[in-house]
Order: sequence, then structure tokens, then C-alpha cells
Amino acid sequence: MWSGIEYSTVAEIQERFEAETGNKLAIREFDVNNIRSELLLAKQTGITVPDVIWVPSDFLGLHDYFDLAKIPSSWIDEKSIEPKALELVSVDGAIYGVPLGLGNHLVLYVNTKLTKDLEPTWEELLEEAEQGRTTLAMQYPNMYFLMSFVPMFSDHRSKPVTDIDVGALAAALKFYGELPVVGVLKGEYGQDQARQQFIDGEVAYLIDGDWALGELKQHFSKELKISGLPTYNNHHMHSLSGGKVLAFNAEAMANPDKRQAMRTLATIVQKPEFIEDVIINQNLISTNRSINRKWYDADSTYYSDLYTQLTPAYVMPSTVEMAVTWEALIRGYKRFRAGMPAESAAEFVVDFIKKHSQHIHKRRKSS
Repeated sequence: MWSGIEYSTVAEIQERFEAETGNKLAIREFDVNNIRSELLLAKQTGITVPDVIWVPSDFLGLHDYFDLAKIPSSWIDEKSIEPKALELVSVDGAIYGVPLGLGNHLVLYVNTKLTKDLEPTWEELLEEAEQGRTTLAMQYPNMYFLMSFVPMFSDHRSKPVTDIDVGALAAALKFYGELPVVGVLKGEYGQDQARQQFIDGEVAYLIDGDWALGELKQHFSKELKISGLPTYNNHHMHSLSGGKVLAFNAEAMANPDKRQAMRTLATIVQKPEFIEDVIINQNLISTNRSINRKWYDADSTYYSDLYTQLTPAYVMPSTVEMAVTWEALIRGYKRFRAGMPAESAAEFVVDFIKKHSQHIHKRRKSS
């Protein structure tokens, strides 16, 4: 099993699977930014291909490139599943993943010991920076974060999110590019460094994902609050959101013994006790409607705050276009940083998505 996200969840899956079946589940951990290329390389070389992967749901758009198996609908507890979760794992008329978590969305974490303003605007953050005070931390640069800025500069919602408006992306590139220059951010930092600034009390605000909550709770108590992302000119940021899924290799699925083990694994992770003991306790939003409602209704919990902030997030489709978008953004951003005008970089991104998605679709039709 290869894991690209939430390693602690995988450890729980491994423990429960081995206890119930007596079979060994070997885990190999990858950075989420590297696992996509590692999976493609594994298929090309055929040396080591995982039977199971634990990845973001948008990976399913390239199910044929990763050799993912169609999952029988009988393996999914459709009566209790959140509709959004089923949508995330349904691709090209089939189910390609078992959804365990919803979310992957960005929120604003606030240290109320340092500020009473739970909803700062970008104008306020910029004004603080002009006065020589940096009050925000955020990993930078990161394309997932960049995408949440684009809606601030668009008069309409793009459906799907891969239908990017060139003008909005160009404006977002300019705005995003200035954040460390004008002092809104202290500089370019990775996830751990940005988070540490917030933990150490250097800044009052942190833009980070729902996945940061587990670590932050170890350092804060009641002073930690979760809020919505800052606005600019009364326009809202909109984070992307997706799911966390288990997916199975097609060749492994054809092996009767492995198929049975996979079905057992799918059953274990959908049990209410697993969801409450593992998914909820690790601050993930579950895919079970009744359990979510129970925890959402609990007074003033972090769970209800995360669930509330999931509503305005834009769902990432599990499509070829979404998979291509990340490569397009990285290339376009690098060109922008190297001096290409923002408008030209944005046009490059949109053209890249269209061209390469069409190429993949043509290859699928001809194969």
C-alpha cells in the first residue's frame, strides 16, 4: 500500500486490517507532490506496483494511467454516504475509490491571544504589512493555495473549476506574487516553517489546510479558532476541496485472494466504529452523513467549524482536466516568476490544460 496523505490514518488502517485478517499490509509513504509521478513510473517499469493507494480523490481522473480497478457498487455503503463523497469517486460512469474523508480545504486559523479580529480582510493584512508588521503565515509558493485566490478576481464561478478565467488567473498571479514582496508574508516557506511561525506566536493568523488541525491542537487550547479565508474588495476566496480515498490496482483485483482482502479492507474503513475512532479523532470530515450530523450538531467543536468552512469550498472534479491543471499551474507560475507577463502566463496555463487534456482523451479513445 502506497500512502500520499495522512500517514497516521494509514497506520490505523494497517493495524485493524492485520488484526482482523491476519494478513500483513506493508506501507510505503510518499510526499503527496511526488506520489503521482512515482505511480506513473511504477506502471511504466512494472517493477513495484502497489495493490492499494491512499491518495486525494482527484488522482482518480487518471485511473487508466494508474491501472486502477473499478470497484463494485456493493462495496460502497451508499445508504449512509455523503452525496459529495460518491460524486468524488465516480469517474467515467464507474466507481474507482472508497472515500474515507472529505475536506482537503483551506481555512484561516486564528490565535485569539494575539488578535480579537476573527475575520481579517486582505486590505487589513496589507495595511499591517505597510506598517512593518507581518501577521499572517502561509506556505509559499503552493499551487493548491494559489487556486483559492482566483475566485477573488472573477465575477462568476467557473464550473468546473478547471474552466479557469484568464483574466482572473492573471490578477491572482499578480496579487499572490506580491505577498512576500510587500511583507504580508515573511518570505517563502514550506508547510512546517509557516506553521511553526504561528505556533511560536510570531503571527496571529495562519492559512493552512484542515489537515493542520491535529498538530495545532497539540500547541493551543481554547485560544485557537477556525475562520473563513480573508476577502478582498468584498470578494471571497474559495478553497478547493476533495476527498481522501483508497483505490485498488486492477491486476491485484483480478487475483481472487487479493480481491477478497481488498473487500475486507473496504468494509473495515466504512464501519461506524472506525469512522468515529479514526477519521473523526484525526480531525477528518467523514463520508458518513449521520455521523457528520452528530458531530456537527455538537456545540462549538472544531469539527463543526471545519464542516462549516467546507461549504463554500469548490469541489475538485476527478477528471483528466483536474489532473492536468496542477502541471499547467506549476509551469505557468514558474514562467511568471521568470518574468513572463501575468496575462501571458495565465493564457499559457489555460491553453496547456485544454491541449493536454484533449491529447489524453484522444489516446483513451484510440486505445
